Amino acid sequence: MKSPLVSVVSMSLNSSRYVKETIESVRKQSYQNIEHIIIDGGSTDGTLEIIKSYKNIICLSERETSDLPALEASWKGFRKAKGEFIIWLCVSDKLHDEN
Repeated sequence: MKSPLVSVVSMSLNSSRYVKETIESVRKQSYQNIEHIIIDGGSTDGTLEIIKSYKNIICLSERETSDLPALEASWKGFRKAKGEFIIWLCVSDKLHDEN
């Protein structure tokens, strides 16, 4: 029986200070059937370069157009997610337990 896919959806905007730690916390999980989707609002501080330095991260970078950009970005990520389960993980957060 194949393990279900878990989608981790993160939103970012000029988050170079946090994005590496967030990505690493997802990559270090003992559960391996994970896709990480990062929706970026058009960062200009090096965030995109950090994200692109990792393989297998789904990244969409475009400015949001609504009055609620974080909500719009979240829904973009949820629509891209293919997992049976979705974890909503802000870029300034991390998964603390590797299991």
